[in-house]
Formats: sequence, structure tokens, C-alpha cells
Amino acid sequence: EVMHLTVATPGMWTDRLATEVDHRLHAPDPGGVLWWFDDPIDVASFEIECAAQTVRLICAARHGRPTSLMSAVQQEGRAYALSGERGGLDPLASEVLAVLGDDTSTSTMVGFLYGDAAASKLGYTPIGLPERVGYRHAIALQVNA
Repeated sequence: EVMHLTVATPGMWTDRLATEVDHRLHAPDPGGVLWWFDDPIDVASFEIECAAQTVRLICAARHGRPTSLMSAVQQEGRAYALSGERGGLDPLASEVLAVLGDDTSTSTMVGFLYGDAAASKLGYTPIGLPERVGYRHAIALQVNA
């Protein structure tokens, strides 16, 4: 697989959240580093996204796309932990993961990683988590492993 830069433009038929979820969790193009045309370009942010996408590419080659909440948490936590991001363990996220870890629905993955507002925006049932607390928890799980 070859890595490349995919520049996306939100609007018309491209929803930023839906595109990011599809890109990260469903791996339609595991070699593509997704960058939004209106995001500021700085070396640190670009390096983080390249490192994270490299992890996703390796995960996709070895295991395919995440098939459960737990596999999504492991993939995304590893992707950002190895890129240098720091997270934070959250007791509520820990409880949700213990109960829903085997759930295979995209709605649960979105609700956990992105939070209730994102889940609602995409038409999914909220699961009780604030914005991106699941991502921070996933990263911390990998850092503390």
C-alpha cells in the first residue's frame, strides 16, 4: 500500500464528521492521509496525522477495519499515542467501554470516540459521553499499556 495525501473540502456533499469517521473507521483508503483544505498547515499537526494514518494502514493490512468498539478504541488509541498525542483516562468512558466493547455498530464507535453531539449529528443515539472524551481515553489506554 502506498501512502498519499487526500485533501478534502467540506460542503455540498462532503460532511466533515461523516468523512472523517468513514476514513478512520471504515478504511476505504488506508493509505490516504486526510487533510482538510481549510485547516492550518503546520509541521507538528501534519506529522501527527501522518503517524496516525501509518498506524491505521498497518492495522488495516493486518486485521482489516475495526469490527467492534474495542478494536476501534485500540486502533485509534494506538494511532494517536504513537503519534505523540497524550490522552486522559476517564471513568465514565471506562464504564461505557466495559459494557459496549463488543458492540459492532458504527453508531457506538462514533458515540464513544467523538461523543454525543457527533453521534446526534449523524443520526445515532447518544451514549452519554462528552466531545472526544473516548478518543482521549483510547489514547491514554495505549500510553499506559
